[in-house]
Amino acid sequence: MGIALKLLQSMQAEGIFLHLTDDGNLGYEAQRSLTSEEIDRLKDNKSQLVTLLKASVSNDDTSLKPTPQCSISQENMYLLCQQSSINASYNLCFSLCFEQQPDIERLKNALAFIQTQQPALRSGFERQDGDVVMVRRAVDEVPFESIQLLEKDYDSWLNKVSQTPFDLSSPPLWKFVFVETEHTRRLVIVVHHIVWDGWSSALFREKLSQAYGQNLSAAEAQEHSGSDRFAQHQRDASEQGEWQQSREYWKTLLASAPMQNEWLTRKAPKSSLAGHVEHHIGIEQINHVQPHQRFNALLSAWFLALGRQYRCNRMVLGVAVANRDCHSELESSLGYFNNVVPVIQNHLLTTPAKQLMESVKGQWLGSIAHQGVPFGHIVNSAQRERNSHENPLTQVVIGYQSFDWDEDYAQLPHTLEAAKNVSLRQHSST
Repeated sequence: MGIALKLLQSMQAEGIFLHLTDDGNLGYEAQRSLTSEEIDRLKDNKSQLVTLLKASVSNDDTSLKPTPQCSISQENMYLLCQQSSINASYNLCFSLCFEQQPDIERLKNALAFIQTQQPALRSGFERQDGDVVMVRRAVDEVPFESIQLLEKDYDSWLNKVSQTPFDLSSPPLWKFVFVETEHTRRLVIVVHHIVWDGWSSALFREKLSQAYGQNLSAAEAQEHSGSDRFAQHQRDASEQGEWQQSREYWKTLLASAPMQNEWLTRKAPKSSLAGHVEHHIGIEQINHVQPHQRFNALLSAWFLALGRQYRCNRMVLGVAVANRDCHSELESSLGYFNNVVPVIQNHLLTTPAKQLMESVKGQWLGSIAHQGVPFGHIVNSAQRERNSHENPLTQVVIGYQSFDWDEDYAQLPHTLEAAKNVSLRQHSST
């Protein structure tokens, strides 16, 4: 029965839902036709599948029903978040500012539409028999409240609400507060990182504007399966050895990577002037670079600045990546898909800026092809001695977040207020 149950789960992740027909045969609902390979798998396991579905119907045994899996990345984050202080540090918070009063009921309906459409937002996590499992519930209400504050009290209130830990076993793991002060109106969004990443923030604004403009509600939402596809992809890749080549790449690349405490624990020089180093990358050096490629210039600048500040010749920086290339549907899905990719550079104190930019570009293009391996697996591939008090490989992660600050959302005019997260994240990756 184990193979048949896994087949049910994998097909659900692909948006294919099996059921029994009136004559006792297998039927399915999906937005596409089944492939010949999928049909063959159903035929090979037909009797076991029918038995499972009959037991599910007659006994109402939910354990036999296909249930979504959490991704390996979510499992790792859940384990990190068992401490309340660390859990709260993964709250993400930003706000949308309105010049005019929006229709609150219409706004709630738009949020309910998104919550129903995006299953990641209705997902929670808990331990069962030692394993981290996903729990998903049908959530009718969006956690929404309206309050009034004095503008002078807003920052202290925001600091408190943004650092209140979520109960990860009780979805939805986001909440909204519509705040009116004497100066402005804000929709404050607090969401846990385990169901959200940087890409999701920009995508959410787009979806909210569209749903509000079209006056959509939860009843009109069609569920996306992107987050379930991603989780299934990670599990299959891990179990079937699809990451073996990439893990060998990381093992080779990181074999001689420097230990981070070699430079972060160095004492500052007595002279403050000696510890202050300026380095300039002239605009003429990056003027010819397309805007979407300027990340390489910024990453190079970070290497130069940190290398000179800490007088370090070799360094590893982590780079947060969207990691949505395994399936096209992920581009329109809210969820937690991102990963950390290590980037290594040598000879930082002697390499000219232009030459360093070429070196960073070359290593970045090579490493991004192996971005699908979760960071915890990359760490294990490096086979380095671990210290429970320090992050492995790197203690500096660069997050290049591109917000469309001036984007025109005509259907729901608003401006984005800077995201806030006041807690420092200090933990060891698992």
